[in-house]
Amino acid sequence: MQLLELMDSKFVTVSANDYAVSALELMRNRGLSQLFVLDRDEIAGMIFEKDLKGLSEKLLRNSDVRETMVTNLQVIEPNLPREEAESLLHRDGLACLVVREGRRIQGVITRDRLGHPGKSNRYASRPAVS
Repeated sequence: MQLLELMDSKFVTVSANDYAVSALELMRNRGLSQLFVLDRDEIAGMIFEKDLKGLSEKLLRNSDVRETMVTNLQVIEPNLPREEAESLLHRDGLACLVVREGRRIQGVITRDRLGHPGKSNRYASRPAVS
């Protein structure tokens, strides 16, 4: 099975200037666990539900997405062999891989999509937003 068949190509974006609480509400309303973050129409990072769940209500309401997003995304090409994608996810403890062809984002591949659910540890040690 090709990566393009496994990736989720329906993704939602938020602005880096949106409040974190708005991003969390959007994820909950749409049943999503991550959102792409745009800054000046460019992908600036991703924001994950698991990162927002640990924040206090005050921080959620007073922090913008820019303060809580992950910027070190692993970007892959759609023709990457599935085995290499699996290796990246597991070796680096990533939550997902961003599939991009040229400058266009094609979608996201998560552990669940590859048939290997499990918690990633990549962002578990991120400092809390203050």
